[in-house]
Amino acid sequence: MTNEERIQRSNEARRILESTLYQDAWSAVRQQLLDDWAISESVDVREKIFSEFKALECVQQFFSS
Repeated sequence: MTNEERIQRSNEARRILESTLYQDAWSAVRQQLLDDWAISESVDVREKIFSEFKALECVQQFFSS
């Protein structure tokens, strides 16, 4: 990948992260996971939700990097 392509990808990632739609979606998904985790009664369910939460963070880190 050329430097120009890297810069273009970086700018695109920044636009996505700064997008109101992305921020709203990320916040809503995160809050839903936290709400689901708080009311879960099963260790298996909590572990699944934790994995989903970590995956969500990985997506955020990907765009941030």
